[in-house]
Amino acid sequence: MLSYFVTGNGLAAQLTVNNLDDVVATDGQCTLREGVEVANTDADFSDCEATGVDGA
Repeated sequence: MLSYFVTGNGLAAQLTVNNLDDVVATDGQCTLREGVEVANTDADFSDCEATGVDGA
C-alpha cells in the first residue's frame, strides 16, 4: 500500500511577533492578534508585514 500526503507547495513565510498583547494598535509592534490576521490573509495588517513566500 502506498500513501502520500499533499500539503500545497510546502513553503512557509516567517512572521515575527514581538508583543503578546491582545490588541490592534499602530504602535510599531507586531502583536499576536495582528500576526494571526497576517497569517490568515497573506496581507499586511497594522504593524505586521506579510513577507516571505506568499507575501513577497
